[in-house]
Amino acid sequence: MFDGATLVTVAGTFLIAGTVKGVIGLGLPTVSLALLTVAIDLPSAMALILAPSLVTDL
Repeated sequence: MFDGATLVTVAGTFLIAGTVKGVIGLGLPTVSLALLTVAIDLPSAMALILAPSLVTDL
């Protein structure tokens, strides 16, 4: 599905977005979607942020 470089990029993106959410309390979907669309297409990026957004909001 994805190659190794893309998986590292996705993991790094969620690490950065999670740090932003931890510091200011919001922004995971905004930051992660913006960074993911640089590496992959928009529909795939939107699908990838569904689960982490739901989990962090619970």
